[in-house]
Amino acid sequence: MTGDASQNSRIDCERSLIRDVYDRRSPYYNVLIEMLSTGRDMLYRREAVRRLGLRKGDRVLDLGCGTGRNFPLILELIGEEGRLVGVDSSTGMLREAEKWIRAGNISNFSLVAGDVTSALFAGNCFDALISTYLFSTVMGWRESLEGHFESLRSGGSFVFADDILPAGWFAGPAVMMRWLFRYGWQNSSRELISFLKEKGSDFRLTRHHMGMIYIASGRKPGGSLLSSR
Repeated sequence: MTGDASQNSRIDCERSLIRDVYDRRSPYYNVLIEMLSTGRDMLYRREAVRRLGLRKGDRVLDLGCGTGRNFPLILELIGEEGRLVGVDSSTGMLREAEKWIRAGNISNFSLVAGDVTSALFAGNCFDALISTYLFSTVMGWRESLEGHFESLRSGGSFVFADDILPAGWFAGPAVMMRWLFRYGWQNSSRELISFLKEKGSDFRLTRHHMGMIYIASGRKPGGSLLSSR
């Protein structure tokens, strides 16, 4: 097996491991995340969604949507005229998200089960892109994120919120230590922030939760705030 093929195989195994972890934890993920954030998770999500600058009728992609904790915040702003698409690779997390959608009888919504590290949509599909706590848990994300930015219209807004803990920490100490030993400290936050600075205008970076969480926001160059949809 060549070096590139071996590396790709290893990355695929790590992605499968992470999907399994989220599948198992999906029934109690919301409770777990509240505990880990000491009750501040929705505060950070609310700030992230606010910085999208959403309007009625906007089309929004929630990448790595999980159980849908961003959904009510987004739908309140885009109204029934808008469209929200949630993507996640964990079927367990999507099942939890679907429960929320059915309970609210929401119609302007789509859930997509797919590899979040693959570009899934055509160009200029969305007015806004949000991703929360995703890219610290996946590897080999750079090329896929290029594709996701293609789906964002010129002038569209983006927000990425994530943590700066070692890769694999959410899967547990054993996985985290294995990844540290195998890959070293994967500072995905620094790499992602650098990528977003290159990709966006009006870039803004803030840190929260004693510096352990960051929110990065900006706009895809070109177009304007009043671009037609």
